[in-house]
Parts: sequence; structure tokens; C-alpha cells
Amino acid sequence: MVDLYNVGTYNTDTGFKAGYLNELERMIKTLKRDWATV
Repeated sequence: MVDLYNVGTYNTDTGFKAGYLNELERMIKTLKRDWATV
């Protein structure tokens, strides 16, 4: 369990941040497109 937790925190620092930023960027783009149509 501790190993899994340590791996999880390590992945959070690397992969999660990158994936989160990509997701956030996509959300912002879709929001802008929605606002443009409105």
C-alpha cells in the first residue's frame, strides 16, 4: 500500500500535472468556442 502511494505521488508530480494541464487547456478551448457561439 505504501509502495503504491509513493508511486502515486511520484506520478502525480510528473504524469498527472501534464495530463491535467492538457485537460485544462482543452476545457478552456471548448469554453472559448462555446462563448464565441453565444
